[in-house]
Amino acid sequence: MDAANRDCAAIAALTEESDAKLNKLAIAMNRDDRLDLTYDGKPGLLRNATECGMFSQSGDFELVCQWDFGNDPGAASALFSAYRIRIAKCLAVPFLKQESGSDDETAAPERYRADIEHPDNSETTIKFALRETNYGETPRFVVHFDVSRSD
Repeated sequence: MDAANRDCAAIAALTEESDAKLNKLAIAMNRDDRLDLTYDGKPGLLRNATECGMFSQSGDFELVCQWDFGNDPGAASALFSAYRIRIAKCLAVPFLKQESGSDDETAAPERYRADIEHPDNSETTIKFALRETNYGETPRFVVHFDVSRSD
């Protein structure tokens, strides 16, 4: 499987109605001490995350990853733009830009969202955001990816 297909295979596993392919997903530490989402043992689209976790309980599933760029907005924006395009290519539904301030998230100058409704009435939501946090003197720039599925 080439890299482009592996990227989309991981996104497909995250967004399909069935949980059958979720067992092929894993989070692995790479040689740079960062986290990669792997599919069938090979790194896919989401690589070099600062934090990443998968959670599953009673039919619900969530994957959350983020990349912390400190005070480097250029690097955060470059990764955000590249991943946004690659994620959108893998989705069978629109990946829509969200208006800033439409919920209680930290300042997010750029946010995208896809909602997938499944025939069994479950739903998968993908959220992808470039966030700026100002908890101290210096702003921090973080790229945040969240996939959640609920019955």
